[in-house]
Amino acid sequence: MKSVRLGDLRELLESTAFTAWWGEWQRAASAVRDAGLRHADLVAQAELMALRSEIAQRAAVDAFTRSGETEDEGTRWSAEAQGEENHALALVGEYEEQRTRTSDLWVRLGGAEKALEERREAKGRDRPRAKEPLEAGIREAERQREALAAEYGAADRKRARLWDDVESAWAESFERSLVAAEHDLVARRFRRDAERLFAEAEERRARAKQLAADADAAQRE
Repeated sequence: MKSVRLGDLRELLESTAFTAWWGEWQRAASAVRDAGLRHADLVAQAELMALRSEIAQRAAVDAFTRSGETEDEGTRWSAEAQGEENHALALVGEYEEQRTRTSDLWVRLGGAEKALEERREAKGRDRPRAKEPLEAGIREAERQREALAAEYGAADRKRARLWDDVESAWAESFERSLVAAEHDLVARRFRRDAERLFAEAEERRARAKQLAADADAAQRE
């Protein structure tokens, strides 16, 4: 290396050319530092955005899974509601048959009561020697009326129980239909959330790619 006298060095450092070069060098060094900082910041932003995209993607998958599970649960409730509805319709058929039997017994019971009343009236009109056969007929009519009354009472209670069962089955069907409808609403909300999160994840993924590209440009700079 060639030695330089102090005076010559001072003259060089104080020259216009050196001053211009020194200013340009400082600006270049500052630009390098700024580019390095910008590169580091863009890399950090790109990594953060990629992480946020992954989080949104996982949340979307979870929401989509919950939507499917809720739909399956709603389908199960809907099937149970239909089963209860079918059960109610079958009970309605049984109820109608029982109602017909009960009505027939009611008519027969009315006839038995009328026959008993007629025999009692006949007993009051006939001569004393004819009363004994009439009393036997009255006792038989009373027995028939009591038997029909007991049969009618049992049939009517069965009819009432069948109608209670019909109403209970309809109530169960309605309740399960409401639960199924609620699950359908919840499933649709989950699906909308999943669609929104999938779109958000895609936007963040695209943003992360853009930030990574900007970081590469800053590194080249």
